Amino acid sequence: LTMDLDNTPGVAPVDGEDGAALLRAALEEHAGNRRLIDILTPLRFRDARDEPTRARLYYEWQPAGHIKEINESGIPMYVWGGWFDSFTKDCILIYRNFAGPKRLVMGAWSHSPGDPEVGREEYTLAITEALRWFDRWLKGIPNGIMDEPPVRYQLMKGLKQNEWRTAAEWPAADAVEMPYYFGGGPTGSIVSVNDGVLDTMPPAGGTGRDEYRVDYTTTSGKTSRWDNAVGGGFGYGDMTENDRKGLTYTTPPLAASLNVTGHPVVHLWVNSTAEDGDVFVFLEEVDAQGASHYVSEGAIKVSHRALNEPYYDNLGLPFHRSHAEDARPAKPGKPVELVFDLQPTSNLFDAGNRVRITVVGADVDNALPASQDPPPTVTVYRGKKMASYVGLPVVGAKVEGAVKPDEQTVGEAGFSLAIALLMVGIVILVIVFAVWMRRRFRKK
Repeated sequence: LTMDLDNTPGVAPVDGEDGAALLRAALEEHAGNRRLIDILTPLRFRDARDEPTRARLYYEWQPAGHIKEINESGIPMYVWGGWFDSFTKDCILIYRNFAGPKRLVMGAWSHSPGDPEVGREEYTLAITEALRWFDRWLKGIPNGIMDEPPVRYQLMKGLKQNEWRTAAEWPAADAVEMPYYFGGGPTGSIVSVNDGVLDTMPPAGGTGRDEYRVDYTTTSGKTSRWDNAVGGGFGYGDMTENDRKGLTYTTPPLAASLNVTGHPVVHLWVNSTAEDGDVFVFLEEVDAQGASHYVSEGAIKVSHRALNEPYYDNLGLPFHRSHAEDARPAKPGKPVELVFDLQPTSNLFDAGNRVRITVVGADVDNALPASQDPPPTVTVYRGKKMASYVGLPVVGAKVEGAVKPDEQTVGEAGFSLAIALLMVGIVILVIVFAVWMRRRFRKK
């Protein structure tokens, strides 16, 4: 896509008598430009350098490497993203890290919506908001845009019945993490490698595990968020065929709707017969007819599992620096924990539907192949000591045991107060006893 834009004359004409010559010269100048995928593919680590330029692209060619300068500029920023864009998380990180006047919109669309109805909704809203934003910051018109809640996002529902919501911050303050643990099945919802269950109750004990020989034909399709970002189509079909080839963990039908808004985080205990490999995790909604609908995804290379302190506000999510020195091949036979987040989302899982997590070792149409011969066997652990689970950010649910970091339950507060009073009482008794003993010895 970028090469097409560089080398085709579909640009605004240049004014003046020399316009045609200037246009030809500009196109010739751009003819030697490199394709972005050719630039990035050789860079296996975040601190790798591009050979022709010697630049560390992941630091020098992206906003995270220039946060200080951007914040010092004070430039107002309106961040526009979609739940199915390839830059979904990036939009939210930009919003969180930049300190100037800012707003964030996250809609139920991809990078380049192909659905006319979705595209019409996004473009109409985008034009309206762009005019309001520029009226305020270029013309100085006090139109009240900065008096509105700074975050606006769509809660996705079935059949495009999406609902616009606002928030004062992101992640939404009313979301709490609800762990859903991997367990043994069957659930009867799919014929997959294991047909495991997804449950809010942690494993009571044992050494539960599921084995899976990597299938390199698994795919999330050829019209994914990743294809769409580089000029391809968009649309996820029924994910069931992909699910059958991997490990699945599915809830029973939901008794009530479940609002998942925020950043899901996966904790995966795995072992492999290979030293390295890729792990893909898909979050899906299974309807009453058994069709599995894509909601979000995340991926990690096993050797990049090391966790580091981020150099920007990463929302408290797991951060993998992925420098060359951080690479740690796994030892076959020794389980390791993979902790990584999925793309942020806001999705209402309807009552009667199911939540499904699918784990596979390849996404052949969207990720560089890393096939090994023979394919390795991966073991996912789900016992008490090595519990694999996904933490879903749930809004509006009473989550047992889920407490926000800055909150205490009434019971916890009362217990803490009782302990404090008991300690004070003990100290007073010790002091009184010491004084009494001192006086007694003086009388003797």
